[in-house]
Amino acid sequence: ESEKSCNNLTGLLSELSDLANLEAGHLSLRRERIDLAPILARVEEDVHEGEDRGITLRVAGCSGAVFVFGDPVRLTTALTTLVAATLRERADGMSMVVACRHVDVPAGRTLRIAIGDRDAVETLLDDEEPAADTFDEYRGGLGFRLVLASRIIGAHGGRVSSPVVDPGRLAIVVTLPVAP
Repeated sequence: ESEKSCNNLTGLLSELSDLANLEAGHLSLRRERIDLAPILARVEEDVHEGEDRGITLRVAGCSGAVFVFGDPVRLTTALTTLVAATLRERADGMSMVVACRHVDVPAGRTLRIAIGDRDAVETLLDDEEPAADTFDEYRGGLGFRLVLASRIIGAHGGRVSSPVVDPGRLAIVVTLPVAP
């Protein structure tokens, strides 16, 4: 138990350090054209949160040209954290979906990634604009990971929102600018 507690504390300190460096502008982010489809497929394979409760995760509609400019390692970490957070708040036996869609907005073309149950994801992908700034990055039990994930997405010119607030129906929307 002591070793587990020490590891948790070490993880919190590392997250806090990354967050402080990111906010101070000292955390460097690579800027390269990357395809998010394989990253999301890796997230689907690597995230096991909720499996013990019968929760399943499926990535759908994120194949083909899903390109953004960014840091593949940091974006993988951010997306993994957001998916795991959504799965933590699911009721037993639910099915979760991660889906993508290109959306044209006045500022240019963006990629919208929705994480939630099938009905919520379809609604969020079809919405003209997800609700603004409703993401609670300080949700309990995840240390600074949600804060860091939100800041990483923001550093890539994107944003994170959580427009579905029904109990047991947390959904998250990530919007990122598309790479030409």
